[in-house]
Amino acid sequence: CEEYFLYFEEIDWVERGKGRFFIEYEPESIVYHKVGVSTDAAERKSNGKSIAAGFMQRNQVLFTRKFFPWALPSVVVMIGVKKIKSFLYRHLMNKSKA
Repeated sequence: CEEYFLYFEEIDWVERGKGRFFIEYEPESIVYHKVGVSTDAAERKSNGKSIAAGFMQRNQVLFTRKFFPWALPSVVVMIGVKKIKSFLYRHLMNKSKA
């Protein structure tokens, strides 16, 4: 689903395929994952905010609204708590540097 752009597109595909396809995995497979390549780790921070985290939070809401709308309030609360914790951490780190 092109709606996501980054993150959650695979799990969306799995949810849409339930009951139509068999979902399997290959325990002997080897996958190489280069962390930060998709988001360009060197430039993913903009004004102290992670672009990757923004897409992750946005897509959590999109995915939940699409497949599990009853769980949307808890996802929104969880994202809010993470934002508050992140703000407090940055605030305390800046204070300790001063």
